Amino acid sequence: MAAKVQAFLQDEARQHGVSVISISPLETGSFEDFDVIDLRVECEGEIGAVRDLIGAMENTEPFLFLTGTDLRRQQIFGTRRPDQKLPLAARLDVFAPFMQGEGK
Repeated sequence: MAAKVQAFLQDEARQHGVSVISISPLETGSFEDFDVIDLRVECEGEIGAVRDLIGAMENTEPFLFLTGTDLRRQQIFGTRRPDQKLPLAARLDVFAPFMQGEGK
């Protein structure tokens, strides 16, 4: 199941113009009738693209939840062009619950 969640996140990031730097597992476990996976996604993209990726992650089924975010402005070297968007580096902690036995 973790591989499916990672593939989904990478596909969504690609569709929204966000570059995934890494996806790392934080924890796995269970809660009531659910198995859970916690992942940390490190990515970079224009501010609007990162916003759209976050929206896509929170509006998907099966459900994904953001449990933490860290958004950092990336340095622009040289003169910023008027049409240049704000580049961000983002760390997104994602909580993915699924029914026990579903990922087996």
